[in-house]
Amino acid sequence: MKKIINYFMGALTIIVILFIGGFTIGSVGIVPDNAIVYVDEKSNIYYSPLSLNQEKVTKLNLRKSTFKIAETLGYKMSEDDKQNGYFQQDGRSLSGMLFEKIGILPKIKSRVDAQGNWLY
Repeated sequence: MKKIINYFMGALTIIVILFIGGFTIGSVGIVPDNAIVYVDEKSNIYYSPLSLNQEKVTKLNLRKSTFKIAETLGYKMSEDDKQNGYFQQDGRSLSGMLFEKIGILPKIKSRVDAQGNWLY
């Protein structure tokens, strides 16, 4: 009986350590494939709408596309957008993902809505 209790306590200790450690391991996601981007066909660079205004779109003659199409065609992300993290979104820790899956935590709000429009 003592052996069973020791195995149980050992397993429980490992589970607790992994669970607590899971809070230190974060995740980063990228925007969904349908996110609207602007592409510069001359330089093969794509931009987030967060880094543009209508004047720049017109001046550079940028065309509207989606993140997936821009990536598939081999366009490169604007360096400014990369540095500002516009195409990344911080996600939950591993333990936070577990809480989200079982319904304790709500889903993290996406940067892009279902139509591909940027929310912020």
